[in-house]
Amino acid sequence: MKDIAICYNFKFSLTIKKRKGKDYKSHTIVGVGFSYWNALWDVHYKLKNRKTEILKINSLIVLRIALAVQDEKSVAINLADHLPVIPDDLNIELHRIPK
Repeated sequence: MKDIAICYNFKFSLTIKKRKGKDYKSHTIVGVGFSYWNALWDVHYKLKNRKTEILKINSLIVLRIALAVQDEKSVAINLADHLPVIPDDLNIELHRIPK
């Protein structure tokens, strides 16, 4: 039996800067990924296409499991049983993302 591949939906609350220079302190967007890092990159590229820059991550909520696969078959699992690893300081990962 192989490991389960789990993809999560994350809800990010961000402080962003729009292309015209205005800051918004409570912008909400959903990112999809196998981990927090993958979901952050998903959000980064969604906002990059809108010419928007992430200044700060205010909060993060795991909404649901988007997809769970085991042995090439979809598996129904609970979020409470398989929580993702979320770092204590959400903004540390922002330094790794290109501006």
